[in-house]
Amino acid sequence: MRYVLLTSFFFVWAIGFSADSPCHAQRRFRYRPQIRALQRPQRAIQSPLQIQIQKQFPANSIYDFRETPSRNGRSPVESLGRSNVDGGQNLSSVLEVGGRTGGGASYVGGKLPPIKAFPRIAADFEPQRAILISVCELLPTHEKVFLQILDACNGHIEVGVLVNDKKQLIDTVRLLLKQNVEYSHVKFYHLDLDTIWLRDFGPRIAQLENGSVAFDFLYEGTRPRDEKMPKAWSDLTGERYHAVPWTMQGGNFLFNGRGVALTTERIFDDNHVRFKNPLPGTDPEIERREMVINEFRKECNLSQVVVLEALRNEATRHVDMFAAFVADDHVLISQLDRQGDPVNAALLDRNAERLRNVELDDGRKLKVTRIPTPPREGKYWSTFTNVIFANDLILLPAFSSDQNAYVERAVAVYKSVLPKHKVVVVDTSTLKKLEGSVHCMSINVPEFANLPPRFLSLKKAINFVKQSGQQE
Repeated sequence: MRYVLLTSFFFVWAIGFSADSPCHAQRRFRYRPQIRALQRPQRAIQSPLQIQIQKQFPANSIYDFRETPSRNGRSPVESLGRSNVDGGQNLSSVLEVGGRTGGGASYVGGKLPPIKAFPRIAADFEPQRAILISVCELLPTHEKVFLQILDACNGHIEVGVLVNDKKQLIDTVRLLLKQNVEYSHVKFYHLDLDTIWLRDFGPRIAQLENGSVAFDFLYEGTRPRDEKMPKAWSDLTGERYHAVPWTMQGGNFLFNGRGVALTTERIFDDNHVRFKNPLPGTDPEIERREMVINEFRKECNLSQVVVLEALRNEATRHVDMFAAFVADDHVLISQLDRQGDPVNAALLDRNAERLRNVELDDGRKLKVTRIPTPPREGKYWSTFTNVIFANDLILLPAFSSDQNAYVERAVAVYKSVLPKHKVVVVDTSTLKKLEGSVHCMSINVPEFANLPPRFLSLKKAINFVKQSGQQE
């Protein structure tokens, strides 16, 4: 009996130890499981007009949010009660559900609601001051990916390397010294983080008439240091700060810089609304989705939010796994072989067709270009849209297992739509089991945004390491 108990204890301990290793931690904590399901009410909810009236009086709100309070101590309902509800469009009559029930919706109909010139959240393809990358949990397992990004960006853009502490700085400097390369474009900033997935929890920078502002969405995760990063970045840079009382992971929100954003149906799971006292007359599923979209539209100053179907059997359910804006009127969408994955191939075809029907505020239709993508390996996906835009440079992720024909075709697609850009392929094979890629692990700092005035250049970082007696 004692032997059985000891064996059981060792088995449980081994599992716990394995889960806490860096590689497992990155995968385990990147996405919190979505265990909440829509609790459909027995009766329909109040009309949109009644909802707007109720939102003016948060103390009497009919809403029950299953979310934690916002950073300022107010609940999402209370924050909504203080927001501007004018100009809300009843989308029930124009909801366009594609595929199966609960699939994507384009939320476009009639005349587009007007938006202000500012704030304007920048698109990834716009001119940049820098890109940010964290080495937290990146070294040494993924040092090859890190070095490829630094080498490719040399001469194109500044790279801000975020380090938690002295040890991470020393380890990074040692690695760079071994390369015998002058990394004059690298700067080090001190930010305490849990993981490398900056895109998911980091700030989205918006342009103001004078200056810029860091948008901080609620991040539904179990990483407190990551959650604090946008406010910490705002404090370092001196930028204004805006806390959005709604949940969004950055990889699931793509902006064209002109009032249009793409997301997937995950947005409704991350911002789940349950109505306590429904009234007859409307469809509660449509109304709750309408509410979420309208609030994101107002918070982010968007004319329209296009909700697409998320890939099936893909862990993140993020839009950047299969889509990328290359211009304000042009988007790339992955294309799969119908024989290899008929469900997701058809899903992507529906998404592409939906986007072709999107009309911009100036009357232009959105252009869609398809980019052939290798079939998934079980739950692991190749993605040619999860790229880093770095001014005139595009960093294209690829696995060593991807067939050369697919990679070459992807490079050709980017060169055809962005002929003045250089395309560099980054081997991201070590990231495969983490279910993320280079777009996920980076943040773009637009040219109008601030950078922290306090930093260490590589030269100063080397001197610091020497003075610390830590150089190998």
